[in-house]
Amino acid sequence: MKKGKDITTFEEYLDEKYGKIGTKARTNFDIKSKAFAIG
Repeated sequence: MKKGKDITTFEEYLDEKYGKIGTKARTNFDIKSKAFAIG
């Protein structure tokens, strides 16, 4: 299966916007998004 040049995975999008897993911004995003999902 070919991957389009303009297509990114959700993980790649998060890496671009918030940094790699383990960075302060990414950890903060993960905490807030999980809290939102739980309610």
